[in-house]
Amino acid sequence: MTDNINKILQNNDGNKQQPTAASIMNLTDNDVVKIWDSVSAFIESYMKQSKGIIIPGFGTFSFIHKRIDVGNNKFLLLQRPVFAISEKFAQTHGLKFTCYAVNGSIPVHPLNYSSIQTNTTYKRDQVEQCVKHVLQVFNRSIAGQRNVEFTFSHIGKLHIRNGKVKMKFFKDFISAVDENAGKHIIENMCNRPYTCDSVMSDRDGARPSTSSNVVLPRSALLSVPEVKAGGCFSHNS
Repeated sequence: MTDNINKILQNNDGNKQQPTAASIMNLTDNDVVKIWDSVSAFIESYMKQSKGIIIPGFGTFSFIHKRIDVGNNKFLLLQRPVFAISEKFAQTHGLKFTCYAVNGSIPVHPLNYSSIQTNTTYKRDQVEQCVKHVLQVFNRSIAGQRNVEFTFSHIGKLHIRNGKVKMKFFKDFISAVDENAGKHIIENMCNRPYTCDSVMSDRDGARPSTSSNVVLPRSALLSVPEVKAGGCFSHNS
C-alpha cells in the first residue's frame, strides 16, 4: 500500500518532505485510522463509566447535568455528554465555542497510551506518535482556515465550520452512556434550539474532502499545507 501520510509535511519549497510522526514510526494509511479507532474506543469506555477524558491542548470529553420535569412533581437528572474544546486552542485560532459548566464531580483522566496499546497490534510509542500526528494535522488545518469534520468512532463527529465549533454525538452513544435516561436526553437535546443539531445518526455519511474541507482522521493521509504558527498542543487546556 502506498503510504500517503509521508506527503503531509513539506518544506516551504514544496519539494523536500519532512519526516512525519507517522513515517518515523512506520505507519501506513490504514494504521492511522485503526489507531484512532482504538483511541475513540478508549474514550467511549471511560464515558460509559461516567468518567471524562482530556486530550491535552485539544479538548475534554465530559458531562453536564440537567434536571428536567417529568410531571407529578417528579424530576429526572440527565447526564449529557459534551466536548469542551481547549480554550487556549480556540482563542489562538479565533474559534467560536460553547463554554460548559462541567460537573466537578466527574473524574477526568488523560489518554492512557499504554492502555490503548494493549487493544491494538501496535507499540505504545506508535500509538502516542500517531495521536500527536493527527492532532498536528488538525492544528494546521484550522490554522489554514479549513473546515474540519473529525470523527470519533461510535462517539460522534466534531465539526468546525466557518470558525464555529460543534460536537455532534451519535444517538446510540448517548443512549449507551446513560441507559436509563438516554431516550430523555436525546429528546431534550432535539427539542432545544441550541442543541437540536448536537445529535446525529451514526449512519450519516462524512462529507467528502475538498480543498476547503478536511475529514479526520482519514484526511491525515492527505497533504496539508504547512502554516507557520506557535505550538498550541501544550498540557494547558
